[in-house]
Amino acid sequence: GPEEADTNKQRQELYTMAEEKPERRLAVAVLRFDDRNRYGENGIPTSVLFSGGALCIVNCKKNTKLNHWAKISVPMGFGEKHEGEEDTEDKHRGELIELWGPIGDYAVELKAYQHHYGIMPCRYPDPSTWGLTPLP
Repeated sequence: GPEEADTNKQRQELYTMAEEKPERRLAVAVLRFDDRNRYGENGIPTSVLFSGGALCIVNCKKNTKLNHWAKISVPMGFGEKHEGEEDTEDKHRGELIELWGPIGDYAVELKAYQHHYGIMPCRYPDPSTWGLTPLP
């Protein structure tokens, strides 16, 4: 119905906002649901892939004990230490963009690494524009 369309439109706008915030960057991360600590009501401690062990906090309401792969956004300078710069809580706030699934699941792990290394999302031009000769 129209309500559903509105919700999808809002989701798309939120997604686009997170993707286009110049002060934030996308990252692949593991939400550590197996960690007993919560920050605020739903703040999950989260490890960002290949960030030297830097942790951030991501809000997520999923009720599970399994760690999950996710696409998140983090502040531009996330994981960098600059002398004389205050370490504020905002610097450790991750924003959840997509929750992909549990660690140890082959398809989910593959997706996480493909996104991390820029293999996905695929950016090939549409096959109709390739100008290939059709097979005989």
